[in-house]
Amino acid sequence: MVKGPIEQTIVSPDSRAKIKLLRTIGFATIEAIQTLDYFEEMYAIFSLPIEKQIKLLEIFYAKNDTRFFRYGMAINNIGVFNRAFEMKLRVLINVDIANITLAIEQYRLVTGILPDDLASLVPNFLAEVPIDLYAGKPFLYKILKDGYIVWSVGSDKINNNGKALDIDGRKYSKGTDQIYKVIGKEEKE
Repeated sequence: MVKGPIEQTIVSPDSRAKIKLLRTIGFATIEAIQTLDYFEEMYAIFSLPIEKQIKLLEIFYAKNDTRFFRYGMAINNIGVFNRAFEMKLRVLINVDIANITLAIEQYRLVTGILPDDLASLVPNFLAEVPIDLYAGKPFLYKILKDGYIVWSVGSDKINNNGKALDIDGRKYSKGTDQIYKVIGKEEKE
């Protein structure tokens, strides 16, 4: 069977063309086209390196906050995109913090003391100090009386000096940082 122009368009990989065709014959609304555009742009952003994703998502959300949130499909799915992206960032940040912590412990094993700062770990224990994806700056580090703490500023992008929990005892909320605390005295005084 030879397909005519309508059948060829419907089975083509270009979803936008399908929706526009359906709109011209009365089966799709402008909202459906806008929602499709929205998801295509989100997909394009999520295919980029994480550092670019962060910057582009801020621009994207600012541009689209009133345009798409009134459509049910976009409203329901924006939360999914946000949660997935936040979880991805947290995992990547936890991996970086774990690598920094391992480098600090290697430094302590070799020297018997904690490093004064994260830059002291380069180049023998880290190739470079990892960048906090939320801040765009190196992770933070502080020596405590009973150990040390390594942290990211977290999703609010504000340095809360290593505060891990909010007033209600929740992690990863506004006013908190993403932290890793190690308790234990230095071996040499």
